[in-house]
Amino acid sequence: MKAEIQKNTDMHTGEKFTDLLTGNQRQIHAYIISLVGNFNDSEDILQETTKEMWQKFEDYKLGTNFLAWGKKIAYYKVLEYRNRNKRKKFVFDDYILQQISRESASELKDTNAYTMFLEDCIKKLRESDLSLVKSLYVEQKTVKQLCASLNRSHQSIYRSLGRILNLLRQCIIRASMRAGNE
Repeated sequence: MKAEIQKNTDMHTGEKFTDLLTGNQRQIHAYIISLVGNFNDSEDILQETTKEMWQKFEDYKLGTNFLAWGKKIAYYKVLEYRNRNKRKKFVFDDYILQQISRESASELKDTNAYTMFLEDCIKKLRESDLSLVKSLYVEQKTVKQLCASLNRSHQSIYRSLGRILNLLRQCIIRASMRAGNE
């Protein structure tokens, strides 16, 4: 069994859970809002979802899709909520709720594919372009800081970034088209 896919039983479990939840909580909340259609209700359901995710976290396999796992738990929490509040008029009936859930799962697969394409395309960048992208997006340096450290003008940095982003966009489109033809 791979080291990164394991049960979460060590003493750093709380830290791992917090890191994963922090990176995905907004998307899980948006998903719940899309299913419930009511912000106040969605916050209650998000709390229930987060609580259950924590309780079941030892069953989550590290290295798998945390967002998909969280959305699945959220979906069942929405169903529980609807069953508890049968008298309440909901925005969507059960059929529409299932359709939204399926569409969300499909979008997640697309997002994962585009993320893979982006990672592959980034690997193809020239070293100088990769360094600029890392400085801006990983190290979160400002353009002003980049100008000073690289001894370049704002205009030069923005032109380079525009060119790099265009290269990445074209590479992703080509990869997506190739994947669609396979």
